[in-house]
Amino acid sequence: MFSVKRILNIMAVMLAISASSCGDSDVFTVSGHMAGDETQSLRIVYYGRNAVQTINAGARDGKFMIEGDAPSPAIIDILANDGRLIGQIYASNGDEIQCDINRSQPWKISISGNPVSEAWAKFIRDNEEAYKERDSRLLNKAVESYVKANPKNVLSAVLVVTTYDAASDPAAAQRLLESIDPSAKPVSVVEGYASMLASMAVCGGDGRMRPFRYYARRSGNSTFEPSVHPLTLLSFTSASGKPRPDSIVDALKSAHRRYGKRRLHVLDIGFDAADTFAWRQAVRPDSALWTQGFCPGSIMTPGIDSLAIPSLPYFIVADSAGVQLYRGTSVSDACATVDSILK
Repeated sequence: MFSVKRILNIMAVMLAISASSCGDSDVFTVSGHMAGDETQSLRIVYYGRNAVQTINAGARDGKFMIEGDAPSPAIIDILANDGRLIGQIYASNGDEIQCDINRSQPWKISISGNPVSEAWAKFIRDNEEAYKERDSRLLNKAVESYVKANPKNVLSAVLVVTTYDAASDPAAAQRLLESIDPSAKPVSVVEGYASMLASMAVCGGDGRMRPFRYYARRSGNSTFEPSVHPLTLLSFTSASGKPRPDSIVDALKSAHRRYGKRRLHVLDIGFDAADTFAWRQAVRPDSALWTQGFCPGSIMTPGIDSLAIPSLPYFIVADSAGVQLYRGTSVSDACATVDSILK
């Protein structure tokens, strides 16, 4: 399954106006080696030829070679056999990219073949701790510093689109994007992202929550209706990969115990799991008394699609009219909003 971040990146590029061909060949190639000499299936996902392209390949004894077709510059995701993102590359037809990938430690990636991809890999290695902890605040600061120092480098635009967390302040993300020199913003990369930021700004202002359907752990097919609850704390997290951070589970548990379901509806939605069985396995350790649900459609689920959720985890506090009182990546800030209303 795609992660929300990857889906949003692909959606952003799909909204772009196709640029003219920029390579000297009809294809690009990505070849390299995986740490540990692993043998497994791989695939790459990117937007090219006016469609999302998925290409399957295999690594044998750690070595792999993948060929694709991207007339315009594209952000290329390399996925492991379990769907995890293990590498990202910027390339277009004519490029021959070589990379060393560590599946268990993707922040150790090394790339050669074009200057943007090489600089991207270096940026990731230089900010290893932020990537390792998936700390959006540290990553945002790193991206801001890079953009400020390199406004004429295409990597600045790539980092804003792929790495910068615009959830808490879409306007700041828009300003950051606008600070980049036009020559360093390929249309095929940034056009759709600007549209996504505009959507996020609307959702963060007067945007109202709409009903949406989900599969509840205890009651099966269910519908979220904002008007049924005086206040709702919504948590959107990934139900694939490693277990969710204890800080999120503990915060949801504490909020539910503190106010009870009559005053506060805690709705914990999981994305990215392969199916309901995998999702149940992921949330089983939580021992949750609050409502847990699964949306197979991820961010494209009708009713959720209008929320412009940019990354996971993500939290929204909404009242009975569907007004979003808080939206952002901090469960602590979301709970503080709840406290300010109910205490």
